[in-house]
Amino acid sequence: MKKSFFSKFYYVCTTFLIISVLVIGASLLVYANRLYQYEKRNKLDNVSKVVIDKISTGYESYVDINSYQTQVELEEKHIGYSVRLYIFDSNGNFIIGTESDDAENSKIKSAIFSKSFLERQKDDSVYFKIGYLNGITSELSACRIQKFTVSRPHDDKPKSYYLIATTSAVDVNSFSRNMFIYFGIIAAIITLITSVLFIITAKKVVRPFVKMSEKAETFIKGDYSLRLPVDDTEEFSRLALSFNEMANTIEKYETTHKNFIANISHELRTPMTTIGGFVDGILDGTIPKEEENHYLRLVSEEIRRLSRLVKTMLNISKFEANEMEINYENVNITDLIINTILMFEKKISEKNVNVEGLDCPKITISADKDLLSQLFYNIIENAVKFVNEYGIITFNISQTDKYAVVSLKNTGEGLSEDEIPKIFKRFYKTDESRSIDASGIGLGLSIVRSIINLHNGTITVKSIKDEYTEFIIELPLKKA
Repeated sequence: MKKSFFSKFYYVCTTFLIISVLVIGASLLVYANRLYQYEKRNKLDNVSKVVIDKISTGYESYVDINSYQTQVELEEKHIGYSVRLYIFDSNGNFIIGTESDDAENSKIKSAIFSKSFLERQKDDSVYFKIGYLNGITSELSACRIQKFTVSRPHDDKPKSYYLIATTSAVDVNSFSRNMFIYFGIIAAIITLITSVLFIITAKKVVRPFVKMSEKAETFIKGDYSLRLPVDDTEEFSRLALSFNEMANTIEKYETTHKNFIANISHELRTPMTTIGGFVDGILDGTIPKEEENHYLRLVSEEIRRLSRLVKTMLNISKFEANEMEINYENVNITDLIINTILMFEKKISEKNVNVEGLDCPKITISADKDLLSQLFYNIIENAVKFVNEYGIITFNISQTDKYAVVSLKNTGEGLSEDEIPKIFKRFYKTDESRSIDASGIGLGLSIVRSIINLHNGTITVKSIKDEYTEFIIELPLKKA
């Protein structure tokens, strides 16, 4: 079973919290123990220093180490600081201690120190530990051993002794245990509170992902209308905006795709129905023999129309997939336009249209000749279709420092302000209700714009309803 993002986030945060608490707890316990040891050692250091100073001073005044004065000093420190003190000679033999009764002192006398241990205790060196000292301590204690020397005036050699100071450390166990219990309670409370906060935070963090997942599921079902709310969080705000933009794009392309399928189906169905009807009429004898050639010519025109439609759709696909390659060469666009308009000589004559402006200067640019031929064919075909009878088609070809400028203007119905932004859309026809041009497929100007974009040019449309329509094309003189 796959874990959700929420559970993973919760487990990671909880694990991190527990590890952090354990590390902090262990660090505090170690620190507390070291602080406890430091306090015990500092206490024994201070008491031992005072005792050694007094013993050294008394010894210089001819007071023996094993004397009543020394006994009193040791007992005062025991009563005042709860520190037991014992003095051994350089061979490890007991001399005097805090205990006043002979039984206790006799037990201390049996304490044995190894010779190697005694040799390691150099002058002024200190041995300290929390534990047990064999024969001296019967409970867990803080133990301190220090070697010191005393001498009298005119002595040939100073004498060495060992001062052992101990104090009970039994409370370290209860201290550690109480601290561990206290820390455990605090850690449990912190973990519980933090876990609840993690759950609340995690749910809030993953909520946008859940919403996004729900919206994505609706996309799979074909509903692209839902959008993510944009909150105050920068990361999720950007994510929501990107997601919504993606949804808008998908919805737009889905709509375009549906319209494209509907339009292409309609465009294919019309000529195919016409062809099928004419062929069936010829086969079943509905169409007279003397009219068969006429209808066969109509069938031929419809077949050519289908061929143009398929070819144009292939070009559109190449344009949109950026697969159309441009073969640059020097092209005289003036001659190209003149040769193209001659293809429409019959239609121009039938509508008694006057063509002006073909005496323009010859201008050569670097471009793809085949694509420019298609461009000017489509733009001129559009002008011839919609020019009014006895109307005028006017050309104007010029150049600037960087561009060749071609203007094509035709009189006629013109375009409304609402129609101008739509004329470059695929399958758009300016008068679908009246079907002015039954042979058109509504892709000519879309191809024109794609070819101009490939050459890094521009196209502008100007029109006044019921007066004229003008297309202004700018193409770079040199390869972009």
